[in-house]
Amino acid sequence: MEVIADRDGKGFRQLGILRLDKIDSCYGDRLSGNKLFKLMPLIDCLRTSGVDSVASFGGPWSNHLWSLSAMTSQHGMRAQGLINGEMKSELTPTLYEARQKGMLLTYLSRRDFKRLMFTEGWNALPEHLPNSYVIPIGGASNLGVLGAIVLGQVLQQRFPLHEWRCAAGSAVTSVGLAIARVGMSPSKAGRVVALTVADSVEVAAARAERTAQRFFKWLLNEPAIAGILGLSASAEPGAVMQALTFEDGRSLSVLSGGTRTLAQSEPSAIMGELIGAIELDPVYTGPLIAHFQQQWSAGLVDARDTLLIHTGGAQGLRRFGDESFTSV
Repeated sequence: MEVIADRDGKGFRQLGILRLDKIDSCYGDRLSGNKLFKLMPLIDCLRTSGVDSVASFGGPWSNHLWSLSAMTSQHGMRAQGLINGEMKSELTPTLYEARQKGMLLTYLSRRDFKRLMFTEGWNALPEHLPNSYVIPIGGASNLGVLGAIVLGQVLQQRFPLHEWRCAAGSAVTSVGLAIARVGMSPSKAGRVVALTVADSVEVAAARAERTAQRFFKWLLNEPAIAGILGLSASAEPGAVMQALTFEDGRSLSVLSGGTRTLAQSEPSAIMGELIGAIELDPVYTGPLIAHFQQQWSAGLVDARDTLLIHTGGAQGLRRFGDESFTSV
């Protein structure tokens, strides 16, 4: 974790940024970030159960599919990527490398993709691999939540700052982090602020609540896992949603035509030092830090004891490498 401490004399005490993008990985330099935590428990569980093939959903620049192809290739599993949209004459570098790692690429119409992308379990999909387990888009599974909880428990022990902030796509990571906060320290849980980059706050919050409800329903049948996690009785969907706040970052993300710039503002010297040392993708972490800077400059947030979580986004950097976040 990198920390910027009180350097402007204006009441700013501590701002930390957790560099999940710099986690060492045996799967390659582009597999890091939250994908490790979301996919590893699931892949390990499937391998233990004798499952040797998986399928999942993503776009032409999907961090999720690239990560899945790296993991399955490493473990000798078969994988199918279900791609949103028509096949192009040339593959993106992301899909090319996924195919090189053995992933079968199947293209779905946008209508079918939207209908199927949150599917989980065994299903008959176009050109499906025999006995494949289907992973929802972004790794949005109960075991994905479990991986995020493990990450949150480590953070709660080492960096119990009042507020954690991260970008949200499927919202699995933010839900897992909130469960960890409530489950370990219900009386002083702090909060998780998730910045939506593709959906409205209302849609993201509703998805997060469904994710939490599904996870706790599943946990009732997994007492051993519940015991290992050591979650308190107060850890239930309602309490989790009280600790989880969504804010709208669509205007800053390229997924929604965002500006890709960090506006000049009062704390720009400090933020500039932070930004200058970190590669920011324009899909997730760039918008996260830009949004935080905007709110900080406007006096809308208390920046004391804040942890910003860099969740990765390597494929976004490949796609928008010439449009990455800059100060203006």
